[in-house]
Amino acid sequence: MKLEYYAGTTLALIGDHPRAERAALKAISMYESGPREQRPYGDEASRELALRRHGSRR
Repeated sequence: MKLEYYAGTTLALIGDHPRAERAALKAISMYESGPREQRPYGDEASRELALRRHGSRR
């Protein structure tokens, strides 16, 4: 999960926004499908903010 998040962040920083969005969406999907007690709020919130910052609409 974190690997996808870090990939999305790195891809966004280098300007590859389509791949960054795909990685972030995959990370969110993985977090949402896992047990709630294993989903840190800060990680989920950061992903949602990153997607909004780059114009993604889910």
